[in-house]
Amino acid sequence: MPTRPLRIVKRTPIARAVCEACNMEFHSQQRIEDDAEKEMRQLFDSHECAGDEVMHRIEDSGEN
Repeated sequence: MPTRPLRIVKRTPIARAVCEACNMEFHSQQRIEDDAEKEMRQLFDSHECAGDEVMHRIEDSGEN
């Protein structure tokens, strides 16, 4: 399975992260940063990434 990078964009007051493979955004309103990051990572891990196929092709071609 290809690795999809998650970039944390903003932590407070509304935490925001972006999947760097498909640009899907994830939000959390948890006040504690660790809880917000955990929630966004769970959302990220469960999303159907449109970039998975592209990332897989890049890894197979040896680019990076």
